[in-house]
Amino acid sequence: MNLDFGPVLESAPFLLQGLRMTLFVSLVSMSVAVLLALPIALMRLSAIPALELVSAIYVDFFRGLPQLVFLMWMYFGVVVAFGLQLSSLQAAIACLAIQAAAHLAEIYRSGIEAIPREQTEAALSLGLTPFQAFKDVVFPQALRIATPAIGNDFIGMIKGSALVSILGVYELMRLAQARGNYFFRPFEFLTTAAVIYVVIALILGAVVSRLETRLAGTSLPEAT
Repeated sequence: MNLDFGPVLESAPFLLQGLRMTLFVSLVSMSVAVLLALPIALMRLSAIPALELVSAIYVDFFRGLPQLVFLMWMYFGVVVAFGLQLSSLQAAIACLAIQAAAHLAEIYRSGIEAIPREQTEAALSLGLTPFQAFKDVVFPQALRIATPAIGNDFIGMIKGSALVSILGVYELMRLAQARGNYFFRPFEFLTTAAVIYVVIALILGAVVSRLETRLAGTSLPEAT
């Protein structure tokens, strides 16, 4: 078999278009997940058993659900179950965000639980309300602890976003497959796509590692 990457170079604008879509889907999904995960984590930490149970069910269910199955259900099943027709892009973003929120909720929960209780007590003794103590004292420290793990989850989301190609979203994998079939050069195009995913993961991994090193250089304030 003679390798020929000429068609890959010729198709560079298409692959860049697919890469932009991959990054768009991942960024939007992660942004939604970051916001959705916080109330889920707070429910998990709630003293109200019903809220804790609902949160636990959400986290365990969506963490255990295969992403490919969920993608197919989100696109085809929602219209049957609820009469709601989602576009392939909407279904992809919804699926990635909902599942990522289940993972991020546990990351948030671990970060919040890592903050000494004395921090909250000290804030309350200074006259802050429970909401202010959480917003201004606990959550900023918890977010700093959780940031490296959130970054690693984002890397995983970019790699996992290749699955949305089955819904017809024209992201990197979908366009690599389409151009590979057009030129009868699937190996070259899939190899190029694989290299692009690895390069993105390496770059973001280096950023996350550097950020983790910087955050590790700071310590939580001592409770008084």
